[in-house]
Amino acid sequence: MFGYATDETPELLPMTILLAHNLNKEMAKRRRDGTLGWLRPDSKTQVTIEYRQDPSGHLIPLRVDTIVISTQHADEITTEDLRTEIMEKIIPAVIPKGFLDERTIYHIQPSGRFVIGGPQGDAGVTGRKIIVDTYGGWGAHGGGAFSGKVYHSYLISDEGLLQGRSIGCLCCSLGRQVPRCRWPLSSCLSSIILCHRCR
Repeated sequence: MFGYATDETPELLPMTILLAHNLNKEMAKRRRDGTLGWLRPDSKTQVTIEYRQDPSGHLIPLRVDTIVISTQHADEITTEDLRTEIMEKIIPAVIPKGFLDERTIYHIQPSGRFVIGGPQGDAGVTGRKIIVDTYGGWGAHGGGAFSGKVYHSYLISDEGLLQGRSIGCLCCSLGRQVPRCRWPLSSCLSSIILCHRCR
């Protein structure tokens, strides 16, 4: 089990995964309040960010390079109308204005219609989203999935992840006060070194 934290955002998560999660949260909010009543609960998002590396190795987010959104929807909305609504109502509500520019690439509903979702659309396969569960690929992953496990096994896996993340968050918090390094150099099994990205 690996834990991970970064001081890139106040939530100590990589900006890429935080923005992707917030796009999903905004769609869920609009679905629940009826603003975008055609939305359905099954959705996938991905955000790619362009970074600059400073001389000490610290990665600084510059701009959003690519946004991918696929969402389940009611049968009555067209793909074109769905894309317009997502572009006008979801993306501007989540992505900071200074991060979008004329070079930003948008893949909104790239596969077309997505009416059947959830268990009816994808049945029985576990372990398919292990990277989104572990910081969007920024942190290391041990290879195990959190789903499809017996109860006691899941608790052990979950506890290991939470403890690792707690240590990473502490490391990043201390690093803000006493910066000593700027790259991931800590783990549960070795000495903890204060840094900007901790695993």
